[in-house]
Amino acid sequence: MDIEEDTDCLSDYLEVYDSYDDVHGLVGRFCGDMLPDDIISTGNVMTLKFLSDGSITGGGFQIKYTALEPYSLPEMNSNFTSEANSDFIHYDIK
Repeated sequence: MDIEEDTDCLSDYLEVYDSYDDVHGLVGRFCGDMLPDDIISTGNVMTLKFLSDGSITGGGFQIKYTALEPYSLPEMNSNFTSEANSDFIHYDIK
């Protein structure tokens, strides 16, 4: 990632939303050259919003994504617990 670095990411930035729009589900605002940790969506859609003021140019950003089977969980055993609702599955491997 090569987006103009700014302490508050106000000039140039990439925002990632876990939703259909840029109103709900903000995951984070990113700038500079630090890569964020992997982002896992709670559904089948995410929104990316890129803003640039055009004053300082950089190389931009590249997105890599992987589609996963919904609710694919590791093989169950006695050390595995899970909780599920209509929005997500949370699991702990102990």
